[in-house]
Amino acid sequence: MSTQPPNIIFCHVDQLTYDTLSSLGDPWVHTPNIDRIRAEGMSFEIAQGAYPVCCPARTSWYTGRMSSEHGTWDNAVPIREDMPDLGHWLRERSYDCYYAGKWHLVDRDVADCFIDLYPHRPFGEKDDPHVAQTATAFIAQRPADGNPFFLNLGFQNPHDICYTSFGSDNTAMKVGMNGELEGKLPDLPPTYDPDKPLAAAASDSWGPDELRLHNYYYYRMIEMVDQEIGRVYDALADSPFRDNTLFIFSADHGEMMGHHNHLRKGLLYEESLRVPLTFVWPGHIEAGVIDTQHCASGVDVTATILDYAGAEPMPGMRVARSLRPFLEGKDTDWREYTPAETVKGGVQNSFRDERFKSIFNFERKAVELYDYRADPNETKNLARDPAYADVLERHLYYIEDYNTDTVEWSDFYTQELKRRNVVIDRDVFGG
Repeated sequence: MSTQPPNIIFCHVDQLTYDTLSSLGDPWVHTPNIDRIRAEGMSFEIAQGAYPVCCPARTSWYTGRMSSEHGTWDNAVPIREDMPDLGHWLRERSYDCYYAGKWHLVDRDVADCFIDLYPHRPFGEKDDPHVAQTATAFIAQRPADGNPFFLNLGFQNPHDICYTSFGSDNTAMKVGMNGELEGKLPDLPPTYDPDKPLAAAASDSWGPDELRLHNYYYYRMIEMVDQEIGRVYDALADSPFRDNTLFIFSADHGEMMGHHNHLRKGLLYEESLRVPLTFVWPGHIEAGVIDTQHCASGVDVTATILDYAGAEPMPGMRVARSLRPFLEGKDTDWREYTPAETVKGGVQNSFRDERFKSIFNFERKAVELYDYRADPNETKNLARDPAYADVLERHLYYIEDYNTDTVEWSDFYTQELKRRNVVIDRDVFGG
């Protein structure tokens, strides 16, 4: 029996909301390939990105650190130069590391960390097929012997949906097609209020018709990328690497889709923050299992990759935990809460424990608290309800435990807090 660690394929997409899959009961989309991956692996129902924006979330994947630590607190802010990433780390530990597609780590050249097989280009409809073609060719041509490989596939879609709301002229919105799509346009989200404006829309004139068409397009972009993922997954299944390769599927963040009258991402609500997460390894990970108990973070993907690779954690990975015990049917202690960060709409932290989720906006001095079992759509803020005072107190404690005792802020983050005149402390909220 080989003692060599497995090959690892990390296949990720951009802006895929956690439940927009046909296997999860969404009637407006058809995702046979992602559904098959879920059926053949173990999925985490409660998984979230470390930060619901592209560059910060992806930098967390590749460093195992939170945004406040690695420095990329927004899409234009570079990663700390002194911080290693998975490519650096694993190639020094006998892995051949490859990358194709969307990278998006600011000021870090993917070619300095990986063998770059196909460049990052910003249009999924145009370039995702090339990422899939590159991956299938790699799998077909890779010698079966030699070092284990770490292949990363960055698919762009369904991120292309952003282009429908970037321009005020709406050139990407074929609103005149609405009449031709009767019965095919998705229902309006339950938390959308047509009497209120739609944030991040291309125009203030957008209403229910534009939102339904926007979401129709979004589902079609999901189906596009599902097809390309299927090509890669089929190639792996037909290859000599099938039984010695760990296949991981996830997304960096979701898409608001009009929930809470927002489009795009950046918020700490479920549609923006939660993501799909599945691990497949035939003979090692039981098929069709869904973990509903543990909240997984994007940084846990990093820790799990390192664990299966037989590599020690990278420096400072204090939040990240390996999911390997759960994947192998074992129990292990889990953290009390799972954090997330954003600066969109104000500097914010989110904390999720076994039942409740809090959102603390330090800039606006606002707090939200939701019981996500009883209120999955996050419509009833319990923060000022005396019946939940003990829960709020526990989450206020998380602020100090996380920001003072767990993470080590980067200079970039500290400077941004100073620029915004923001103090991260529980006393901001009167407690």
